[in-house]
Amino acid sequence: HLRKDEIQIALHIGSTGLEFESDAKDVIFIKAVAYEALLQINDIIARVKDTVKPENLLKDLSGSDSARRVDSDIKSALSPFCIIPSLRGTEKRKIVEELIGILHEHGLVKDEAAVADAVMEREASMSTGMQHGVAIPHCRTDAVEKITVAVGLSRKGVDYASFDGLPSTIFVMILSPLSSESSYIQLLANISALLNSEEQRSKLLECRSQEEIYHFFRAGLGN
Repeated sequence: HLRKDEIQIALHIGSTGLEFESDAKDVIFIKAVAYEALLQINDIIARVKDTVKPENLLKDLSGSDSARRVDSDIKSALSPFCIIPSLRGTEKRKIVEELIGILHEHGLVKDEAAVADAVMEREASMSTGMQHGVAIPHCRTDAVEKITVAVGLSRKGVDYASFDGLPSTIFVMILSPLSSESSYIQLLANISALLNSEEQRSKLLECRSQEEIYHFFRAGLGN
């Protein structure tokens, strides 16, 4: 039995693997934790990729319909000025640099190049292009002092090596200090749950200004 604040999890060793038992509203959080843990293993031991595939969990994370928890504070992570309603980039690296660039412009990232390299290293390990046009590039870095988010929309779509092979149109970048983990994973899970809804994705893509996009996330994440 494991407990984190009000989250309680029972872990069982089944005949075919590990089984988690929890409240339904915590399922997507558990998937996010498992995804991050497996991805770290992949980064350290490349051979683990042959037997453990975190991309399957990421696919589940982007397709979960479980209720999301809303205790992550999007207000402190996302600034209305760190939103790009119409991205100019047409390839993965350019999209990453564009999102990091707006964060650096507002003093939220210390070293643009270092962060871009860190994000692309994570992308090389496994693409963060999910399904339904959503991509959530993210990494932990000492180039930020707090959890920081940038959002961008691509009207034409960009090939981001997503799991369903479709172009990505919605980009949410999450950068977290090396010292932070649980709240970073919670925010990743909450955003994934919000954007799993076709209705919410369509609503977001209809937004045309920084203010509209900012209020979409504020309302959708319950802050």
